[in-house]
Amino acid sequence: MKLLRQFGFILGLTLFGELIKKVFKLPLPGSVIGMIVLFLLLYLKVVKVENLKEISSFLLDHLSFFFVPAGVGLMAYMGILRDNWFEIGI
Repeated sequence: MKLLRQFGFILGLTLFGELIKKVFKLPLPGSVIGMIVLFLLLYLKVVKVENLKEISSFLLDHLSFFFVPAGVGLMAYMGILRDNWFEIGI
């Protein structure tokens, strides 16, 4: 239950970032705004690192799973990437 609460907190910050992005029409992704808010909360000691330690360890242990969809997406567009590799690289 503790992991679920910690995950909900991180998800809530992400949703808060999306809300801030839409309300103020910012050019940043909502997830980045959520990470900035999380950083500020940790820096100002509003949230303690120990309160998010378990979920952060869990997510870092399983980080490779988050790259599988991106890798499959790249393979689906391999022809386009191969034809335009120079333009993409710049």
